[in-house]
Amino acid sequence: SYDPDRDLVPITFLGRQILLVAVHPSLPVRTLAELAAWSRAHPDRINYGAGSGALMLAGEALKAAIGADMTHVPYNGLAPTLQAMIAGDVQVGIVDVASAQASIRAGRVRALVVSGRARLPQLPDVPTFIEAGYPSADLPLWNALFAPAGTPDAILVRVRAAFVKVLEEPEVVARLLEAGVVPETSTPDALGERLLQERAAVAALVKSLGIAPK
Repeated sequence: SYDPDRDLVPITFLGRQILLVAVHPSLPVRTLAELAAWSRAHPDRINYGAGSGALMLAGEALKAAIGADMTHVPYNGLAPTLQAMIAGDVQVGIVDVASAQASIRAGRVRALVVSGRARLPQLPDVPTFIEAGYPSADLPLWNALFAPAGTPDAILVRVRAAFVKVLEEPEVVARLLEAGVVPETSTPDALGERLLQERAAVAALVKSLGIAPK
């Protein structure tokens, strides 16, 4: 019932959420290239779980980028997706670092790749999409701060300054990184420009997949 361009004003980017592509250990693959090849050699054998519309788009972007044969299975959130993958109900999951890293370390799931510009300190052996050779599969998932249109400029400046200060504190940065969120701030103009660019990119992806609005 609202138009984000009309009803919201950007304040600052907050951070980028790091996603994982992980598989059940029974799947004999350790790279994205192996996942694509195995899926094509065994049609209709791989299901992937995603716990939201955004994560489903990430999964479809992955399929398109690597040429995989996988069927989407929707779940209501990240935790049910992870549990389904651990149980073997789905063979592949699009999950986040915070929910999955304990299961990865315990060997209940195997991480193939992480999103973002650099490897994570807590998962140093897991390559990025760029390192794996599939940069186009890295669909951005991020958080940002907006305010209602008409908010006085003085308040916008004050709120942005407070968030920028907090996101520079070492303890906050460490906690966010442990949770799989890379903190990052921006100017309001830069956030607005990013929103326009990525909205266009996602709209193109949705169109290419033939997904109709509901």
